[in-house]
Amino acid sequence: MSRSIQDELIYEIYDKLNKQYFNNSLPYIRILWSDRFGHGEWFKQFGDFQAQPGKRPFIRLSQKLCNEPKEIAKVLYHEMVHFWLYVNKRPWGHTREFRKKLKEFKI
Repeated sequence: MSRSIQDELIYEIYDKLNKQYFNNSLPYIRILWSDRFGHGEWFKQFGDFQAQPGKRPFIRLSQKLCNEPKEIAKVLYHEMVHFWLYVNKRPWGHTREFRKKLKEFKI
């Protein structure tokens, strides 16, 4: 799958998830593909959310997912929950609130 088709697909999925689970409350965020995943915990193998003081946050997804729309949606939703908590100025780790929101996801 070409990069532009991947990018188009990922933002299409982002928009659908944002509407369905976050009431379109999440702003645009940069989403990157990476081939550097593969070690550590499950979420580190397939994606992560990064937010550092003074820098714009971003979501990074493993290229291993690029041909699997359902897997993209699952991992992207996980990272969007982190982003949702961050946007709402709440702890954005794997907190109780995070786990509760994660359970809302249905494929």
